[in-house]
Amino acid sequence: MKILLACPTPPAANGAGALPRVLYSLVTGLVERHDVTIVTVSGPDHDTQDAVFDLRREGFDVRTSTRRDGFGGRSLRRRVRTSAALGVHRWPRRVGTLYDPRFVDHVRSRFAQGPVDVFHAEDDAVAVYDFGDAASVLTEHQVKGDPPAPAQPGPGPSRLAHDDDWRRWRRYQPQAWQRFDRVQVFSDRDRGAATALAPALADRFDVNPFGITLPTVCDPAKEQDGEILYIADFSQPTNVDAAQWLAREILPVVVQHRPSAHLTLIGANAPHDVRRLAGERVTFLGRVDDPRRWFEQAAVVAAPVRVGGGMKMKVLESLALGKAVVTTSFGVEGLTGAPLVYGDDLATSVRKITELLADDDRRRDLGRRARRHVEQHFSPQAHVLRLEGTYERALEAYARRRASGG
Repeated sequence: MKILLACPTPPAANGAGALPRVLYSLVTGLVERHDVTIVTVSGPDHDTQDAVFDLRREGFDVRTSTRRDGFGGRSLRRRVRTSAALGVHRWPRRVGTLYDPRFVDHVRSRFAQGPVDVFHAEDDAVAVYDFGDAASVLTEHQVKGDPPAPAQPGPGPSRLAHDDDWRRWRRYQPQAWQRFDRVQVFSDRDRGAATALAPALADRFDVNPFGITLPTVCDPAKEQDGEILYIADFSQPTNVDAAQWLAREILPVVVQHRPSAHLTLIGANAPHDVRRLAGERVTFLGRVDDPRRWFEQAAVVAAPVRVGGGMKMKVLESLALGKAVVTTSFGVEGLTGAPLVYGDDLATSVRKITELLADDDRRRDLGRRARRHVEQHFSPQAHVLRLEGTYERALEAYARRRASGG
């Protein structure tokens, strides 16, 4: 098939945050079987511009606009466009901030070269663009259901802005889904939330967990006794809540049973509430360029997320590295059958972490089985094979629309 893949940020094997790495896994799987053109936006940071350079060096067909924010006219024009997007269209803040009208020019230039079988918008931030005459698929990375109450901002303007943005998302997402022939979500929980928001579109959703570019397995001999790792993007309130629960409530009880226990927190965009968790038993490192060293040192990777939707990249990445993972029912979304342990309450989480810290053989066996499971079900190739079923259903829906004059 000829696929036009629209991305809000360039795919990157070692990108900051989950999205560029999810995108990289997707495109590497797709190009093995299909003709793929990537349309994206890069800049003003050097990381995204470097990602575009790397993609082109690897042979990918990439069309991109570069943002050049600063004190000049371009920045002013972008602020005007963003204000219009937020005020006139009533889009969520992330959609308005990322909007770039030059994106449409790249889409049109690809259609001008010849027909496209499937237009695939990877993330609802790019669902606002016209996608020409083709079957269409949208990947919804996180359905905005009920607000994540435990992690909401405090009272005042920040809370009002948060609540307003959440209402925008709940209005925007069903409107975006309506435009596409098929919508891909990563978990059954997200499909349930989506059908609750848009019951008339219930038959349009496919559940397809994303894949991961397989890393080299960690060396179990490098594990350090009692070491627990939590790594996340702390711009997400759900991850802030998880770090606080882990450091303030779970860890102190684990230490009572396992005195060597120590927690390392890694992640960008950490607010003061996360940074101040550092202490005798907790090390906070912020963003690190290559977290592999800390993955290898960790005896257990914890991901005690209590709210939110979507699939958790760090849980999948930990499994792919051959690590033993303790998470919650939110953390296992999209990972049905994966060999990990989880509990949603304090006592169960403490018990699971303590047991794994004390049992080297069980912990390492769990890690080996986790890696095999990821290889079988979550490689780029496995993900694309499932995605092709969504493409076929989109093509069928597109043919029906054409036949009916829609």
